[in-house]
Amino acid sequence: MQGYQQAAQFPRYVGAPTPPRRRKSSPLKFLFALFGVFAVMVLAYVVMSYTNDGAPSSQTTHTGSYENEDYEVPNADTNPPGIPQPETYAEATELMENNSLYGVTIANPVRCELDDLDLSTATDPQLEEHFNELTACLMRVWAPALEEAGYEAVRPTVTVYSTPISTPCGDMPMENAAYCMLDQQIYYASDLTDIIPQDLSNVPHTADAVMAHEFGHAIQARTGILYSEKAWESRVSDSQADELSRRTEVQADCFAGEFTDAVSESLGLTTSDIDGLSDMFYAFGDDVLTGDSTYEGNHGSGRSRQRWFLDGVDDQLLATCNAFTAPASSVR
Repeated sequence: MQGYQQAAQFPRYVGAPTPPRRRKSSPLKFLFALFGVFAVMVLAYVVMSYTNDGAPSSQTTHTGSYENEDYEVPNADTNPPGIPQPETYAEATELMENNSLYGVTIANPVRCELDDLDLSTATDPQLEEHFNELTACLMRVWAPALEEAGYEAVRPTVTVYSTPISTPCGDMPMENAAYCMLDQQIYYASDLTDIIPQDLSNVPHTADAVMAHEFGHAIQARTGILYSEKAWESRVSDSQADELSRRTEVQADCFAGEFTDAVSESLGLTTSDIDGLSDMFYAFGDDVLTGDSTYEGNHGSGRSRQRWFLDGVDDQLLATCNAFTAPASSVR
């Protein structure tokens, strides 16, 4: 069951075809039509073997007050306002590289009253309820940060499905977790829990870390980063598009790290737990999945993905997650 063919099918985008490459300089007013069929999705990965040798550590104990307690978490929005759209490629570059979000510091610690879920026994309704509760925590961390940067956060719904379904972004297969930019909602296949590396079974909140990455794409969408990056992907060579995609993915990994650290005290996550979560991001690296240390895909190497997640854990300033000005070597 292992080997290149099994691993190489992941990661990939699912849904409508990628827009055609465009070479000449032009305004972005055409992009709504161009991206009317575009879906942004981050897949769960088939990883059949994995080793985790993290050492145990003491649990963090919260001793003070939580931040963002005055923020009122909204209900999930099934009809959200449109995402920010650049008018020119220059504006798209500005949104990616110099976004006002990068000047914000994430509040820490933030309350998240969420029990860990036993993924081996949870039913689909339990998964869906859990993830929709998780989005309340994600909003409590991220919405004030977006508002400070001049943007509006949207709380997505999470749909858990047990058979392939159709969405505005196209058909969703099994063993998949995805953020759809067209309806700004998140989708999660119930069998995704079966392919989380077995050696991570004792690490709490592994599925929540995957969801935090997906929510990272929602943050990118609500700040104009995601639309801008996909606009540039349509204009450059395949190798340049892959690099842009990797920058997008590792930034979402970093955003997941920011969230994980912000709620770690409330959830009682230990240093060992966070190390285990970082090992999961490593296991999802393009090179790790293919078994080819020289392989460069569109999601990032194991080392890159792990490092960006841990960078988010270690620094509350969101400039830390600016993957669009980072050296190419750091987003390999």
